[in-house]
Formats: sequence, structure tokens, C-alpha cells
Amino acid sequence: MKNLTILFFLSLYFSAHSQNIEVKPIDNGKALNNPNMGWNLAFYTDDGTNYGSRLKKGDVLDWFPGCNTVSFRIGWARIEKQPGVFDWSFTDSIAEYWVRHGKQTAFCWINLTTLAQSAPLWLKDMGAKGWTYPGYGYWVPLWDDPVMIERMERFIAEAAKRYNGKPEVSFVEVGSLGNWGEGHNWAGVNLRAPEITDTAALLHLNLWRKYFDKTQLFINDDLILVRRSDTIEYPARTNWMLKNNCGLSDWSVLVDSTRPLCVPLMEKVWRNQPTLIEHQHYGASMREGVWKSGEKLLEAVEKYHASHIRIHWWPDEFLYGNGKDLPGNKELINTINLRLGYRFQVTSFSYPAKIKKGEIIIANIKIRNAGVAPCYKGGYIAVSLLDKSGKMICSMVDAKTNVKNLMPAESADKAEEQAISISLKPPKNTASGIYHIAISIGDEKGNPLYRLPYDNEILKQYIMSEIKIE
Repeated sequence: MKNLTILFFLSLYFSAHSQNIEVKPIDNGKALNNPNMGWNLAFYTDDGTNYGSRLKKGDVLDWFPGCNTVSFRIGWARIEKQPGVFDWSFTDSIAEYWVRHGKQTAFCWINLTTLAQSAPLWLKDMGAKGWTYPGYGYWVPLWDDPVMIERMERFIAEAAKRYNGKPEVSFVEVGSLGNWGEGHNWAGVNLRAPEITDTAALLHLNLWRKYFDKTQLFINDDLILVRRSDTIEYPARTNWMLKNNCGLSDWSVLVDSTRPLCVPLMEKVWRNQPTLIEHQHYGASMREGVWKSGEKLLEAVEKYHASHIRIHWWPDEFLYGNGKDLPGNKELINTINLRLGYRFQVTSFSYPAKIKKGEIIIANIKIRNAGVAPCYKGGYIAVSLLDKSGKMICSMVDAKTNVKNLMPAESADKAEEQAISISLKPPKNTASGIYHIAISIGDEKGNPLYRLPYDNEILKQYIMSEIKIE
């Protein structure tokens, strides 16, 4: 009888101290400014469109939901005005403000546009062979001219010294081939540039990958596909892309109503490498009756499993409209932001309501990716104990479960949940009291990197609830 009484009181003790609380956080519906995904502003393009021209100095679009990158499509000639003399000041002076605010930059250096001399004319003086753009007079080197290739390699090497592997650089797009850097040889109505052969294409691609070996590269779908067709025309280029860890971009979404999305090719890419969308100039697409409500942009995000979208218009008009012929896209942008890239949701967080000093906190977590794309750089889940001031008491990382393996689904609620358990032991000298228990996703050492869709946050650590140590 005495033993039964002892067992009874022991069961009461363990029941009281093992009772778990389950928290199910609610997604706040806000855009997340996370690395290597989101909206990027086409700040400057060599063809004369400068969609950053209306911004005040230092404006990094904190007011545009989900915009965290500034991108430049700029002519080689603007950087290397004389052989071996490089001037990066134009783009760097703008990017400086974005980087200072924790945002990223992106670059595309090009040889040909319709409205500017994008390739250096001094190449011609060195003996490079080329052609003149019909009707405009701009000179363009042949894509595989040996003089041009040799000098372009020097340029790419110099660019890589500044930008390769830098965390503030989200991506670089291969733009040295084709009109506007899009990788195709048509130059307008009934106008064609010299053919881009497989030999020329692979020469360029290998140079970019050689020097930008630590940076995300993108190539354009028009380098691979026949225009207005989903059929793969250049298998050698496709194979190179798949073997060399390149993302794929489509700069022609909503250009016209007859052009199909290149879904079959994107299907080959998105599970391992990111995809990027550039929509048609918003004003032009509206005038031509293609944009309508912009539903095709959302469709492209879903079917391409897109990580990036480029704002291809003045951002204030694109978001709010101009009060005349252009309505805003605020609702569309907010809808896209719930799916664009990766979006980690904690669907369940279970932990003991209280523990005794010296006991271990066991947190059971279920998490899913509510976005359309994987988090390609990956990361690890950590649980932390914080005091009331937000100071970290202790933290533990689950280094076995990489969030890059959380795959998306056709809707957030259908994404597969990953269940993990993390054990956290507070230091012996931890005082009795009430503490915050928080979750974060970051590197293997527990440094938080990614934002989650919750409001109660301290330095990217998201407070799930409170725990009592007694």
C-alpha cells in the first residue's frame, strides 16, 4: 500500500511537469524580405528605361511589399569606357544604399540594345568584326569574334573580382548574348541579328560560370527556346544549364497574349535552381490589352515556381497606379507575396509549460514551406530561450534537418509538414522565472538568417510562447 501511494504521487509530479502546451502560430500575411527571393527593381536598363529615376536618393523601396533587390541591365561600354579602365561607380553608388539597409543587388552586363551603344566601340578599333544595328547605327561585335571573346573574358574576370560570392549580390544574369541580353537574335519586326550558334553560346556561358563560380547565375529562356514555342530548340544549351547550376529566367511574361509560358523547361529547373520572371513593361502591356488584371503573372509564379520577379515599371505607379490609365496592383502583389519564393510556416510548436531547474526543454515542431519554391541556400531550425529583455539564455540547432528539403505544393495547406524535435538544456545558473521560447531558421551555428511570417520577433527569432522555470 505504501508503494502504491508513492507511485500515485510520482505520477502526479511527472504529469504536472510533463504537460505540454501546443502553439499554432497564424501567418500574418505580410511580405517577407528574405535573401535570394522576392521582387527586384529594374533600376536602370541600357535601352533608356530608368525605372529608378523618380526615386529620391537613398529610397530603397521599403514601402514596396517584398522588394529587396535592385537590378541593373547595363552595357559593357558604360563600365569599360577605355580598354582596361573600369568604372563601376554608377551602379555601386546606387547599390550602396540598398546594401546598407540589408538588401541585395543584381547585375546583367549586355552587348546590344535598341537605343544605346552597349558594346565598347574600341573593340572595333582592336580589329573585332561586327555588324551595325539596322536603322539605329549601333555597332555590335559578332558573338564569337575572338578579339571580343578575349576582351570580354577580361571584363568578366574584373567583374567577378568585385561581385563573385559576395552575400549582397543576389544573382548575375548572363546578358552578353542577343538583343537586350535576352539570348535571341531577332532585333525587332523583320530584323535579325547574326545567328547565335551553339559554339558562341557555350563560349559565353563557360566564361560566366568560370569566373562567377560562387554566385547564382541565370540564363534567359530565349537562349534555349524557339520564340513563341515551348519546343526546346538547342539541347546543348539546355544540358549545359542543367549541369552547371544555372537558374532560368523568362523576360517575356505578359508581352503578348499568344506567347505561352515555357512551363516544360521550367519544370526541369526549379527543383534544383531558382527561376526568375520579368513582366512586360506594365504601361505597354496595359495599353495593348494584355495585362488585364495581371492574373497571368500570378499564374507564371505558380507554374514556374518562381523565386524572383522584376518590377518592370516605375514602382509607385505599378503598386498604386497613376490615377489615369494605369490602375495599381496592390492586391495582386500581396497575393503573389504569399507564394513567391519560400515561406516557412510553423504549423505546430509543442513544449512543456514549466520545468524544474536542470531539466531539459523538449520542443516538438512541425514546419512546412508555403511558398512555390525551395529555399535553395538551405538553413537549419533552432530553438532559443530568451529572457524578458530579449537576451538569449541558450539555444540549440537541429543540424540534421535542412529546410531546403521542404518542398512546395500547389497550395500552402497541401505542403508536406516536417516534424522535428529539439532538446534544449538551460544553464545551471539560470534563475527561476518566466522566459520566452523562440524559433529561428539560420546557419548551422544558429545565427538567424530568414524571416518568418510572424510579428513577435527579436532579431529574426520568433517568440512562440512563454515557459516557466521553477
